[in-house]
Amino acid sequence: MNHPPYLREVFEKLKNGYHISPEDDVLYAALNGERFDDYADYFAGLGVTLRKHEHDFFYFEPEPEDNNSPRLAKIAAFSFILIDHIANRGLPVEPTLFADSFTLRGLPHFTLDSYRARMEQVGILDHADLREVVNHLKNVGCGGLPSAARRRALLSGFIPLCAPFQPALHFPGSPTRRPKPMS
Repeated sequence: MNHPPYLREVFEKLKNGYHISPEDDVLYAALNGERFDDYADYFAGLGVTLRKHEHDFFYFEPEPEDNNSPRLAKIAAFSFILIDHIANRGLPVEPTLFADSFTLRGLPHFTLDSYRARMEQVGILDHADLREVVNHLKNVGCGGLPSAARRRALLSGFIPLCAPFQPALHFPGSPTRRPKPMS
């Protein structure tokens, strides 16, 4: 069988939750070319579904049980707290989220009792636990990225997965005007 080029490299990235975007030059070009169906068919035979997101990146569709994973709950809490903090500071959420750099110690996740309670609710008890979440985001291509466009694309695909966790992460008494969903 004549496999598409870079099959192993593409699979290794995607199986770990990475999202392949235009910044991934050769791998992106391979997936975005005329052999997309060959990749999709090959991966379907392995039991995974290759998708191209409307924001121009490729990923493996998560399994239904992945949507209820403890890791996703942690990422959802992490994301909602960061968005809530940005909005509470009166800053525009999307430009700040996608353009600013954040340090681990500068993150707001343990600065308020309500934030700390939400973090504990999902099993993030200290900065070491928070570092695990940040490192996972980096590993899948969502954090520490030089490109705001790439971060926007990846997070816009991720934020809808967090929707099931939103009611449990409501912050009573928070002055935040909830930001509009990212487009």
